[in-house]
Amino acid sequence: MEKLIVELNKKLNNKFTFLKIYDVEYNVAEKLCTFTLMYPENVGDISFNDRNLIYDFIKSYLNLNGKLVLKFKKSYLDNEFILKEVMLFLKNNYSSIFAYIKDENIKIENKNCYINTTLSFAKNIINCIDRAKFEIDIINYLSSKFCAEFSLEIKELPVVEYDGIIEKRLENVLEQNMVEKTPRYKVIDPVMLVGKEFYFEPEYIENIETEKLSVILAGKVANLNKKTFIKKGKVEKEKAYYTFLLNEGKSSISVVYFCPKVNETKMDKLAVGDSVIMMGDVKNGYNGSLTLYARSIALCEIPKDIYITKPKTVVKNLGYKVVEPEKILSLEQENLFAVGPVYNKHIYDNNFVVFDVETTGLDADICEIIEIGACKIENGKITQKFQTLVKPKRPISELITNLTGINNKMVFNAPIIEDVIKDFHYFCENTILVGYNVGFDIKFVQNAGKPEGCMFSNEIEDAMAIAREKLRLGNYKLKTVVKELNINLENAHRAYNDALATAKAFLKLNEIN
Repeated sequence: MEKLIVELNKKLNNKFTFLKIYDVEYNVAEKLCTFTLMYPENVGDISFNDRNLIYDFIKSYLNLNGKLVLKFKKSYLDNEFILKEVMLFLKNNYSSIFAYIKDENIKIENKNCYINTTLSFAKNIINCIDRAKFEIDIINYLSSKFCAEFSLEIKELPVVEYDGIIEKRLENVLEQNMVEKTPRYKVIDPVMLVGKEFYFEPEYIENIETEKLSVILAGKVANLNKKTFIKKGKVEKEKAYYTFLLNEGKSSISVVYFCPKVNETKMDKLAVGDSVIMMGDVKNGYNGSLTLYARSIALCEIPKDIYITKPKTVVKNLGYKVVEPEKILSLEQENLFAVGPVYNKHIYDNNFVVFDVETTGLDADICEIIEIGACKIENGKITQKFQTLVKPKRPISELITNLTGINNKMVFNAPIIEDVIKDFHYFCENTILVGYNVGFDIKFVQNAGKPEGCMFSNEIEDAMAIAREKLRLGNYKLKTVVKELNINLENAHRAYNDALATAKAFLKLNEIN
């Protein structure tokens, strides 16, 4: 699309060299193309006549058979805006080091649209990245967000201290390319109270030292309060939220739950002394202390012996061992004018792994996985493919071969599940897991992962449940749903084909019409 700006300036004597394409949306149903063009604040406002010149050129250049809407966005080179974008880039693209970066490690120098960004990293972190690629990626990212010239400088810090914790511990871990295995325990008889179902194995509160996403914690409720606030908008609404202390032995953490209206009756029954398990994000609260912002809460019974905290252990993770994911380069996804879907905020705020397994039977406790297929969704696009056959310990029956097309000869040289599950766990880091009737697939994956220390404690969503909510059909088999959504499903009952169809359906069901 940058070629369009080049051609625009050729046609109009380089009058608009400062323009950049910020966003393009195409609504197929309405045949409406919306262009957002960005320009630097020091240019001043673009005149009505100039806007008409640009409009006429784009309409002619694209030969659009439909409506064109042109929007102009002023690029404010505020240091705080740039800092936020840098942090967002690190979070989405370098999540393994994001947790160890603070605002003070980033310095922004603004010299009349020439922006120099200085990142100060510990030596061990620098050694874990491809420095040249990192610099190119971040400069390209910032250039797409602001009208300015960007440069990047990386400074080395020998030892960094975070909240009184010497970074030497991290240095030793990263230099050996190791990751920590989180100690967990099981609660007894969990019953969902509010939110979506999750994995009922919490980690220990005393081991929570920094901000962390999708954390599972358990304990007893204390200091419970119900409060309200006014949500501003076109119509002001009073919203409820609950605050309490979650006590786990001698350790505790503050909890906040912003409560939808439909859940207030259930939350009002929660009482001081109740044992609960919950999933949410640990962030710095208003008072500066770590706070769990809960999304899902269940009642449970907590074992009496869990307060003997297990020491942290480490396991080697040298990247992918037997299954290397493939990048998906889809012409359909890159062609903005052919697709143009707009998804809800949930899709853009999270990364997802949509997966499916083929197995030797229906019982997750005795049957085995013979194929895993999955695709990753990032920023509303399907970006990576994970697919492998798995060699089971027992022969595949003729019934399963007839159903899936997978026979014993095909899996003879396939990797074993103990190796595959580690790679799949690595592929699923920092994502929400999505499946079709996901309860079946997740049991197999979790059972395979437990002996290897791969807990799959991710948040989980069921595409079938979303289809039931949004579609009115005679049945909700995957074939029926994808047909209704005009999605092609070839060679059903092979893991990757089913996962890809589910991913497309999941995105379609989350479109904003």
